[in-house]
Amino acid sequence: MASNIESIDITQTDGNYYNIKINNITYPFVAIKKSDIKHPKYYGTNMETEIQITTTDLNLPLDTIVNVNEITHEKQNQIKEVLKTEDFKAFDIQLFSDTLNNHITVLEDGYFEVTIPLGTNYIGKNLVAYYIKNDNTLERHKVTMDAYGNATFETNHFSTYIIAEEEKTELVPVSNEQNPNTYDGITNDLLLAFFSITLFSGTYILSKKMRQL
Repeated sequence: MASNIESIDITQTDGNYYNIKINNITYPFVAIKKSDIKHPKYYGTNMETEIQITTTDLNLPLDTIVNVNEITHEKQNQIKEVLKTEDFKAFDIQLFSDTLNNHITVLEDGYFEVTIPLGTNYIGKNLVAYYIKNDNTLERHKVTMDAYGNATFETNHFSTYIIAEEEKTELVPVSNEQNPNTYDGITNDLLLAFFSITLFSGTYILSKKMRQL
């Protein structure tokens, strides 16, 4: 093994030799530099729900696991009250690192990409991911769907997220046409014509009598 390491071009390494012991056997190795190495990316999946979390933030420990907890009845009622609907899916997502012995709730310089398998029956719907703040206002996150019914959105912090269909505001078109004439309008026209004729007749009679005088 040593002869193989000694034959490696040291300029293609980081300049260090390393030893790894497996079953009490030590193996030397070096790290080879490669220009086509991609940025490392964290992938975490909750096996029960198949919810997947990914990020390129290197501050996230690699032993971080994805936990999806059951939504409490009290939280369900809060969601119904805020969203004014019962048609939603809620997920309490948490990340926990054994190295830190703590939950990871926020990323300072990066984003988590959250993928939730909803099913193909949600394809084509105008979905949005909601986060309810402490003052009961809503934080919206754009959701994209793939051909397999997986909903994906980005966030930099974790808590309870709700996937629901965003309400569409329907605009009622205003017609430029005037209201058609009704019988009331016709009656008014007839009365106006009648008074005009009466006034004209009275003027004619008065004029005729003055000529006779």
